[in-house]
Amino acid sequence: MPRAIPSGGEIVNGANLAIRRGQVLYVVLDEPAEPGPVPNSFPWPTPISSNPRVLKRVPLCKYLDVSTAPLTVTAFRAIRAGTATVAAPLSRAWQTWQAEPHQVVPSTPQEPFQSFRASVTVAGN
Repeated sequence: MPRAIPSGGEIVNGANLAIRRGQVLYVVLDEPAEPGPVPNSFPWPTPISSNPRVLKRVPLCKYLDVSTAPLTVTAFRAIRAGTATVAAPLSRAWQTWQAEPHQVVPSTPQEPFQSFRASVTVAGN
């Protein structure tokens, strides 16, 4: 049966989190609708942990029902005490696209895409 991401388990860009060992966190990267043509690729690669001994990527349940929008969900489990950074740089195609001028509908402000980065500290208990 499909299920949603547990409440409070999603990591947001720029976060500094303190969590317990065993806790699972989710990185959700979604491609906002942009007016006009965009690169034919997803804006970010799969997020990685700077320290997989502390924060390890784990497979998702194949029935996780999140959205029909273009997005990725990556899960990480806190394995042991320490710190790790979760990161997903903005792809080169999207960096190039973002640097070019685009016609934007005036009522739709265009936020720049950014690389994803969050810091996680896992407590030792």
